Amino acid sequence: MVDLRLMIPESRTALPRHEVSLDGVVIGWVQFHRIGRSTRDFYKAHGIHPGNGKIVNLENHPSMEEAVRTLEEFHEYPDRFSRHFL
Repeated sequence: MVDLRLMIPESRTALPRHEVSLDGVVIGWVQFHRIGRSTRDFYKAHGIHPGNGKIVNLENHPSMEEAVRTLEEFHEYPDRFSRHFL
């Protein structure tokens, strides 16, 4: 089961960030952001590699649900995301 928890902002200007847990284990974060002057919202997935614990920057998504699915997939199959380690 996936759980999202809104984290306390690091500063007054910090954008919203959610901690993502799978079956009680934190697998990463989803950070709200905007790209350039775009008015469209995006969500950046940051995953914790299940093998070595390193933080891996994953893809931007136009929806939070897609970013969470990316974290779930990364947690299950980290080798599919090898391009992010280069």
